[in-house]
Amino acid sequence: RIQKKNIEFEQLDREEHWDDYILLQALLISVLYRFLPGFREMPVFDWRGMVAMLLVHMGPIEFVYYWFHRALHHDFLWQ
Repeated sequence: RIQKKNIEFEQLDREEHWDDYILLQALLISVLYRFLPGFREMPVFDWRGMVAMLLVHMGPIEFVYYWFHRALHHDFLWQ
């Protein structure tokens, strides 16, 4: 155990419902794809987009997230 204090209910509630926004985005994209004519010309899946997304995520995004997350655990931010 990292911390000796107990976790509050609000924290557990936030962590339990982390996937709600993913489901909402999938629903909104489905509605846009169905009802807006400009979205119908877009392909549902494209390997070039998948490779670009993976490279961007594994490169700068993961690097920035890692150091930001480490900074949140330092005491100097919470004094």
